[in-house]
Amino acid sequence: LRSVSFIKALRDAASEAADRECVAVTHNRAAQPTTWGRRVAMWLEEAVYHHRAFLTIADSYPLRGLVGAVGTGRDLVGLFDSLGVADPVTAATRTSDRYLESVRGVLPLQLGDATQAAVIPSGVCQAPGQNHHRSADVLLMRVASMLVAAPTNYAVTGRLMAGRGLLSEVYDQHRVGSSAMPHKINPSRMERVAGLAALNDGYLQTVERAAVGRWYEGDVADSAARRIALPGFWMSLEAVLVAATRLVTSCTLDTDAAAADVAQARDELLSGRLLGAVVDSGMPREEAHTLIRRLYSNGDDPVDYVADLLGLDEEQTARLVTLGGDRAADQTAAVVADADRLL
Repeated sequence: LRSVSFIKALRDAASEAADRECVAVTHNRAAQPTTWGRRVAMWLEEAVYHHRAFLTIADSYPLRGLVGAVGTGRDLVGLFDSLGVADPVTAATRTSDRYLESVRGVLPLQLGDATQAAVIPSGVCQAPGQNHHRSADVLLMRVASMLVAAPTNYAVTGRLMAGRGLLSEVYDQHRVGSSAMPHKINPSRMERVAGLAALNDGYLQTVERAAVGRWYEGDVADSAARRIALPGFWMSLEAVLVAATRLVTSCTLDTDAAAADVAQARDELLSGRLLGAVVDSGMPREEAHTLIRRLYSNGDDPVDYVADLLGLDEEQTARLVTLGGDRAADQTAAVVADADRLL
């Protein structure tokens, strides 16, 4: 499966960058210290989760079988009856069962050499109409569409980081970024992932709309939409995963720029620690929060103010402004290990 290759690329990136510091950002503002590997691990965990969910739903996908024009099996029963078979109902049931087994037998071949990741649907429609349940397609595709989440989140954040000079795609030296502005090297791979994700979502919405409103046992009002949207969905999903895999393997973090970013955001990264220190000294939390917030909004030096307020000496102040002390490394290692179990 293409998602396996994407997961492997994320796993390798998270492992290699586990100790490369950068600034964690929430609401587009510096929040706390983190590492590039820990950020990648966030997307890796997301990718692994949705990969497993897809396999679970795909495994239970209900096949229709040979049950005739309206799903009751009348056509095949009638055929065996006309041939003089003693028990035409049993013969029709066994024929349909053998057909389903033969279909399941060839499905792994469609997934290439990665048969360990093959998905063989085990479900069977017990009372279908003229078609299998179209809503089953929607469920499978909705879960499959979540495989796009991690690639898109990586690409969007990557574009933001590229704009700040923190992350870059590896380009051929002859590649033109912008024909009008020669200095620009646009993050086109990141943009391609985001564009393909939007296309994939459009195909999903088409199938969702076509899956409801069927008349009686069936009609073909959804046929035109499905003929375009079904292959379009799966091809665009594959395109997202392929493009995202190439993107992850081609991106590099500028460690000098990331270190400078951490240094520049130092005071902002300390706000939580300063708040905790003031609260620990006995000040009510709401009052302490207002104090710290005003220090930042007024442009005062929050570290010097809190150190004076609490009567800290030089050594105690140095401990207060240390940015270390979190679970990022352990969390990254745990997510990488979980991905290894899947791979």
